[in-house]
Amino acid sequence: MLTQNSIYLVHLEEIEKFMHQATEVEIEASKNYLMNRIKFNMDKIKETPDEKYLPRYNQLVQSLIERTRDNLPLELQKADEELFQEGLKELYHFMHVLKVKDIKGNEALTQKVLSLLIPTKNNPDNQYTGLDVYKKLQDEESRTIYKEFFYQHYVTDNKYNHGERYHYSNIINTTLISRLNEKGKDLRAYPRINKLFFLGIQYFDLPDLKFSDNEVFIDAGAADASTITPFLCFCNNKYHHIYAFEPNQDSYQRMCNKINEWGIKNITTIPKGLYDKNTSLFFSGESTGFRVNAKGTVEIPVITLDSYLQQNQRVTFIKMDIEGSELAALRGCKETILFNKPKLAICIYHKPKEDMIDIPTYLLSLVPEYRFYVRHYSYSRLDTILYALV
Repeated sequence: MLTQNSIYLVHLEEIEKFMHQATEVEIEASKNYLMNRIKFNMDKIKETPDEKYLPRYNQLVQSLIERTRDNLPLELQKADEELFQEGLKELYHFMHVLKVKDIKGNEALTQKVLSLLIPTKNNPDNQYTGLDVYKKLQDEESRTIYKEFFYQHYVTDNKYNHGERYHYSNIINTTLISRLNEKGKDLRAYPRINKLFFLGIQYFDLPDLKFSDNEVFIDAGAADASTITPFLCFCNNKYHHIYAFEPNQDSYQRMCNKINEWGIKNITTIPKGLYDKNTSLFFSGESTGFRVNAKGTVEIPVITLDSYLQQNQRVTFIKMDIEGSELAALRGCKETILFNKPKLAICIYHKPKEDMIDIPTYLLSLVPEYRFYVRHYSYSRLDTILYALV
């Protein structure tokens, strides 16, 4: 049985051999790529020296030599050092263990990885990347949730990565620890502990999200007024106006009934959905999951926020929970965002593979000074919110 020290010495001999091979690689970017990978494994070995790891390590590094010889896309090679420096070590490792054929022969997988590193095809005029979004995240909680969210939806379906429960448990644990740190760790001071205590109040409870007495609130996906009431609480019932959009007729009627019952003033209700054009679309689903679906049976009018509001009309806060139509609706309020630079609270979990990159990069293309926060509000995969503030 090799000792821990002897195992490490054996590794060092292997590392020296591979480093020599790396210096002979002609393409500079490929050489840097290879050296970074070797350094990554050196650090891993220092953390957990293991005799069983040596054959696997040899195989991995040899595959790196093959990958550089087989001209792995330079976009991936050039991104390595930045990924590692930004703390995305798991993605770094994921890219490491993929074999050449996985990247070169699988366009879908290649695009998944590249979507973090190069401008998305969905926004051809947008030069921002998922990595730019990551750098705009303002706190460690946001960065942790965003990383786990990315690993879960872009990487987990590959055989080399962890399962869904692992990543979502990390998201939920991060959320709970952060809320406890905000409130104090002595739970005896809180006689009533429920979901809201641990997860917070969705769309509104971000500490940096400040409300004035003159808010103009756009509630896209107002449902049965379930988000209007917390808005009233957070602004102490002092605001300028509320515009509540809800396309589901049952939810819309319940919302109107509650507004009348509670005597809410300065509010306009609109029985339409928000989208990137003025048209009619088919919807399907129940009230809590009512969404655009070409095979749906209910036809509902949808409009752009820009066409509904007067030109240069003041808006201070936009919340969107519209079952996967968030990006289209944001495109439909481009002029409103450009003019007002409003606070935003946008769901990114309905179409996570698209929205977690496409929505924030689109917002950066409109307002580069937006700062981002990400929060999670459930014990499952639901209710992940992107906040954008200037």
